Amino acid sequence: MSSVEEPIHLDPEQVKTLEKLLADCRHNVNNNLAMIMSALELVQFKPEATEKMIGTAMSHSKKITVEFETFATQFEQVLRKARSEKTTK
Repeated sequence: MSSVEEPIHLDPEQVKTLEKLLADCRHNVNNNLAMIMSALELVQFKPEATEKMIGTAMSHSKKITVEFETFATQFEQVLRKARSEKTTK
């Protein structure tokens, strides 16, 4: 069974930090998706580029995974800090 934790209250600085982390993540994911879409479009018009573009698409899809993992880690750090501040008050 999982226990329900008390709500966490974030101060304005923590909210700003999370907003920045999310904006950076969204920007980086969009950039990588654009590269994947470009690679796929190129394959449509130049099938001979398929092998290289598959590598490009795979590379950028891995970058998206890393981006989400990084965001999750940083998000958890902010929440951990908020929880520890709550218990010390």
